[in-house]
Amino acid sequence: MWGTKLLPVLLLQHVLLHLLLLPVTIPYAAVFFRAFVFDKTKKRCHWFPFNSMSSGVKKGFGHEFDLYENKDYIRNCIIGKGSSYKGTVSITKSGIKCQPWSSMIPHEHSFLPSSYRDKDLQENYCRNPRGEEGGPWCFTSNPEVRYEVCDIPQCSEVECMTCNGESYRGPMDHTESGKTCQRWDHQTPHRHKFLPERYPDKGFDDNYCRNPDGKPRPWCYTLDPDTPWEYCAIKMCAHSSVNDTAVPMETTECVQGQGEGYRGTTNTIWNGIPCQRWDSQYPHQHDVTPENFKCKDLRENYCRNPDGAESPWCFTTDPNIRVGYCSQIPKCDMSSGQDCYRGNGKNYMGNLSKTRSGLTCSMWDKNMEDLHRNKDLKDYEAWLGIHDVHGRGDEKRKQVLNISQLVSGPEGSDLVLLKLSRPAVLDDFVSTIDLPNYGCTIPEKTTCSVYGWGYTGQINSDGLLRVAHLYIMGNEKCRQHHQGKVTLSESELCAGAEKIGSGPCEGDYGGPLICEQHKMKMVLGVIVPGRGCAIPNRPGPQYNCFCSDLPSKCFKLQEWETLDGKKDDNNGMCQKSCGCFLLVPVVLCGADAPATASLKKSTVKH
Repeated sequence: MWGTKLLPVLLLQHVLLHLLLLPVTIPYAAVFFRAFVFDKTKKRCHWFPFNSMSSGVKKGFGHEFDLYENKDYIRNCIIGKGSSYKGTVSITKSGIKCQPWSSMIPHEHSFLPSSYRDKDLQENYCRNPRGEEGGPWCFTSNPEVRYEVCDIPQCSEVECMTCNGESYRGPMDHTESGKTCQRWDHQTPHRHKFLPERYPDKGFDDNYCRNPDGKPRPWCYTLDPDTPWEYCAIKMCAHSSVNDTAVPMETTECVQGQGEGYRGTTNTIWNGIPCQRWDSQYPHQHDVTPENFKCKDLRENYCRNPDGAESPWCFTTDPNIRVGYCSQIPKCDMSSGQDCYRGNGKNYMGNLSKTRSGLTCSMWDKNMEDLHRNKDLKDYEAWLGIHDVHGRGDEKRKQVLNISQLVSGPEGSDLVLLKLSRPAVLDDFVSTIDLPNYGCTIPEKTTCSVYGWGYTGQINSDGLLRVAHLYIMGNEKCRQHHQGKVTLSESELCAGAEKIGSGPCEGDYGGPLICEQHKMKMVLGVIVPGRGCAIPNRPGPQYNCFCSDLPSKCFKLQEWETLDGKKDDNNGMCQKSCGCFLLVPVVLCGADAPATASLKKSTVKH
């Protein structure tokens, strides 16, 4: 597969090739492109029939070029029968030197390079041009031994891992069935969320097998459109690496971070319900077993975090409650060197600069620059009136508008208002929607809806706008559902899914929470990141976007209007409005990469 960056000492380097070519003529059959160099100055690629291992080529370090090499020519192991092997081993299993493929001495044969142009029968290198059992072979230089296989190991035997391979950073790049892995920074043929820039600590180099989500062993997306992903065949190492930095620090009395290293004996969830044994399938069947999650210490029924959840947990012995968090285990205090906080962390002043999933936080002052720096807005545009994020079938009704200004919302609200460069045309696909009055209340169990193009649990997204129906839940009841680990402010409200597996997820954040009262729809809130996606019995917080929370220059009105245009002074009813938003769907497209969002432009209702 094309796309392996040269990795001296396993570190990405920009390299500059200095070509010292010998004055020889390369026959046509020998011209196989083995590498290419990307000229970053001229934005052009240069293809070469040689690579960094070829004789007559010297490599040096620089920043003008990026070198990419075909893996088949630099791999020192074989996959399956070794048909794709194009390495430089030229000695047989018993140590006999191979006969050149173009020679008939000492053995005559029909395996000429001109007859097998795509099999790279170069020099006297071991090859398997017909895909025979036994792997690569060659005719030997010994007149008494016509041919013999070469001793080239299987890649699955060369690579090894510890535990379930979460710390594996080797170059295995194919699955156990032999399928080539898809690059992590590509979205073709399978779309996914594991992008290198979002998870810089997961080792998403090239298309190498990794285990970013706590599966039983490393895996990868494949280049087969019909096979989204498969496990990779990597054996267990004989001895664990002493330099395995991915292994979390073990604790027994407290939880550090997400508690992946907790090895204590707490065996009840937060409300006292006993845990189910990990090696038991009663009352709940599961695959989180000691066999599938080696090195996770799934002993007895102790609380553990084998899969990178937010904290230690367990299956419960209550048939009606499948999973519970062990949130009663205290956080490790400052004496252990671990950052901690009290309550909702509003007074936290520590130095932690990574999220729980390993993402590096951006600078606070940089965020402020981004909110007010309008000079970059020329690289962005808003798409209105579409339902397919890929634009299929929406061209006639799509409106594309530039963004002229950003206005940040109240501190801590995560809200940003966008000023469009010109008014949108209202039609059957683009319309306005009302905002609630300040101080209005919405009854519990009111059915609302959220919209977005976010993650749906499928590897491949169809790009269509989705809707999920939620019901409003009181903040106190919401806190109980979150086992006391969530503190909601006055500007937040809770909404739970009407059915299991439904609710907002990554990619939906920023979208609207739309509720209906007295036959009038309004934007009651904005979706904010929760604690997992569509988790049963886990309502999610939404930001309550009352008009008083937004900049007064956009929404301040002298009087209120009812739907029939009559003046009214009663601000307490939700069916009265103080402004309106442009109704989704809207897509924001930027210079970095297309991104979906539910963006709303404010207008004042006169």
